[in-house]
Amino acid sequence: MAAPRSAHAALLALLLGGLLAPHAAAQGDWPMFRHDASHSGASGAPPTGTGGRFLWKAATQGEVESSAAIVAGVVYIGSKDNAVYALDAATGAQRWRFATGGLVYGSPAVANGTVFIGSYDKRLYALDAATGAERWNVTTQGVVRSSPAVADGLVFFGSNDHFVYALDAATGAQRWATRTGAEVFYHPTVAAGVVYIGSYDQQLYALNATTGVPVWTFMTGGFIRSTPAVAGGMVFVGSRDKHLYALDAATGAPRWNYTSGDDVSAAPAVAGGIVYIGSQDDNITALNATDGRVVWQVRTGGPVVSSPAVVGGLVYVGSEDRTFRALDAATGQLMWTFPVARGIISSPSIADGVVYFGSLDRNVYAVTAGPPASPPPLPPPGKPPSGNGTTGTPGDGSAAPAPAPPPGPPSSPAPASPGGAGQREDSALLLLGIGAAAVLGLWAWRGKRGAR
Repeated sequence: MAAPRSAHAALLALLLGGLLAPHAAAQGDWPMFRHDASHSGASGAPPTGTGGRFLWKAATQGEVESSAAIVAGVVYIGSKDNAVYALDAATGAQRWRFATGGLVYGSPAVANGTVFIGSYDKRLYALDAATGAERWNVTTQGVVRSSPAVADGLVFFGSNDHFVYALDAATGAQRWATRTGAEVFYHPTVAAGVVYIGSYDQQLYALNATTGVPVWTFMTGGFIRSTPAVAGGMVFVGSRDKHLYALDAATGAPRWNYTSGDDVSAAPAVAGGIVYIGSQDDNITALNATDGRVVWQVRTGGPVVSSPAVVGGLVYVGSEDRTFRALDAATGQLMWTFPVARGIISSPSIADGVVYFGSLDRNVYAVTAGPPASPPPLPPPGKPPSGNGTTGTPGDGSAAPAPAPPPGPPSSPAPASPGGAGQREDSALLLLGIGAAAVLGLWAWRGKRGAR
């Protein structure tokens, strides 16, 4: 591992940059992947406006699988055009762009005026949050797809050189490096002095955050691409073996597991005693956090690799079916949808009443968070919620019910009023597209009625 710049140079850059740096993360910010170092995927700052309204989109030159960090009115996000972007949260206008030497899959973390981000050029970068100027970088022996987590003055991340690293956040000096049995592509979680991270050796590792010494390990039956979430003394993590595991956070002892129809690579979100997961069998599922029983399940039209976020009683999540959804957290009822041109792997981030996410169509989107202007009608008693959802019976211990048919065309959000520096949706083109879709749908119905 190459040495970072000298400690004196890094500290000087930190002090000078701090004069221009944004304020520290406020309560309404979303400063890193999954909101916080414990990666709960939940925030206690509920939106107050009407959800599903388009605000802006900002174009990059590559697919956006990265998820946004939002601090002090700035959106930080990576792109597969090898760059990291800082965008104005209100307008989408570009504040700065920093080019790395490789693809940027991971998500940035922002702490104390510094943006931390990994790259396929094998480096982890520390950038000035206000200007994008490089403060330091550290080189590993493998690509860095892992999204860093910052806690207690340390930045934690994995590399596909098989190591998990802890660096001094101010200088980049290495505190420890712990070797796993295979590549570490995905993201660490930090809670109560322990780092939880999965590896392609099929194991979940719990490491002492100060020393890197393993506290315990847990073997699954597949690669671990899911980011652990820690809540209520338990750690929840998915695996390519189609399971979501609930483990005792202190000992690694299994509490329960849930079997899905395919890979569980999305990170779970935990809020109000419920665990929300996406899976590559096209489902979004809510489980009782205590015993794993199904609360509800909603079928989408494509794999769900985007990790759900829970804010203000709503679950926000994207899908590879080109649709972003807001669901009622208690029932799975579909509240609103927002269509994009290509699939969504990026996970949503919510700050100040706005949800931000990227798409494989190379854009970053800003859409209002919150309930729709007119709540959807409630289903009759005993019926699944509308909006392609199915429900289980809470507390019955049964398997998930059979999924509903794939959804119809997603509803279109109302475009925002003109103005602002970000790119705006063309309402005329949107109406033209809706009309064309209606004509084609009528033709298909007449010619192929009864087909599915």
